[in-house]
Amino acid sequence: LHIYDVGGHQIMQGANNILRAIGTGAFHAGVEVYGQEWSYGYSATGTGVFNCMPRLCPHHSYRETLSLGETLLGRDEVRHAVHSLQVLWIGSDYDLLRRNCCHFAQAFA
Repeated sequence: LHIYDVGGHQIMQGANNILRAIGTGAFHAGVEVYGQEWSYGYSATGTGVFNCMPRLCPHHSYRETLSLGETLLGRDEVRHAVHSLQVLWIGSDYDLLRRNCCHFAQAFA
């Protein structure tokens, strides 16, 4: 699980350093599996599921990685799981508090 500071600005990184001490902050999350990182975000049309190279999400600043262990699924099973999630996680359904990248990461992992 790769964790990012939202937006990638130094101000947000500093705020997250303070907010994290009390158990909160503005973070983005992505799940790495088989050399790709998968996440979810707002999109006006279609799915909100997207992928990037691990630790290189272009809209956020990488902070840290938390190991979730290794998957028991094969590559084809992961592809099928991603496809199913792409259908369920529509970009316009994104909600900052109720349906975001952290919820997606939990569902995917």
